[in-house]
Amino acid sequence: MANEIGNIKKAIQTWAYNQLSTKYPDYFKISTYISTLSGKKKTAPNVYWINTITDRPEEATECYLDIGSDQSVNKGTDGEFYYNSTDGKYYNKIEETHILTVYFIISSMRREDKDGSIILSDVQAQNLVLDACSYLRRMLKSQYAGNYFLYDNELFTPIFVLAQQKDVSDIEDTSSFEETRNRHTCQFSCKFSFTITDSVEAQLAKGVTVYDELAQEIIDIDFT
Repeated sequence: MANEIGNIKKAIQTWAYNQLSTKYPDYFKISTYISTLSGKKKTAPNVYWINTITDRPEEATECYLDIGSDQSVNKGTDGEFYYNSTDGKYYNKIEETHILTVYFIISSMRREDKDGSIILSDVQAQNLVLDACSYLRRMLKSQYAGNYFLYDNELFTPIFVLAQQKDVSDIEDTSSFEETRNRHTCQFSCKFSFTITDSVEAQLAKGVTVYDELAQEIIDIDFT
């Protein structure tokens, strides 16, 4: 299950990065910076899952993603019963449908160049995060995003974007301000649905009779 969740998160991150880097190439990109922890040069995208990059530079414009909740709709529902000819065993498919609430949080702050000239003013930073949030939110409701998550991404399919009004929140301003720095932040949430399938070996009772649909015959299993 861990691999599936990791692939789903990667698919969402990849989609968000592609949208933002195409629309705002000067602000959302793979950038090189000096690590505040190690002092070494690092390269990373500034669209990432929260807590995966611990030392991003404070002046960075960024979009970080966070999981607000993971709701299980059908907890361990038994699916198809089947025979695996490779190992000669019978299995039950166990299906679990998840609804993942993902927060898209975009943040930027006023920045100055080395010579003191303003690269991004307070108003520009505020407008950027609001516009970027609005753009992502609008794109998630589009058929383009629906197709990407359902069919086009190579990490996990199908993922359903739940884009009804009740599933996509309003944009919220969560900016924080200090005397020396003003960080402008906006966020919204969107729900995604997907089903994870696992297989568990069936514990057959002694002397059970199993009907094999492929062979179109009755197989009597003798466990003695």
